[in-house]
Amino acid sequence: MLPAPTVDPQEVLSESVFLARTRPLFQYSQQENCRFFVVVYDATASHEKPLYKSLLRAVEGHFYKRLDYGPAPF
Repeated sequence: MLPAPTVDPQEVLSESVFLARTRPLFQYSQQENCRFFVVVYDATASHEKPLYKSLLRAVEGHFYKRLDYGPAPF
């Protein structure tokens, strides 16, 4: 019974909303001395890479990441 947030792949989240929604899961991982990982897909255009890097840092704040360079399955 993990405190996982509801996920809608079509919903665009701001960095602050993402961090707020994933905070309970992050806190659980701290209590259990573990870390969850997520798969990250890059769907940004070449001129959006600074935004991608900024958002990726937010993900790295709560999770380990695995980058996937293929198309997202959703």
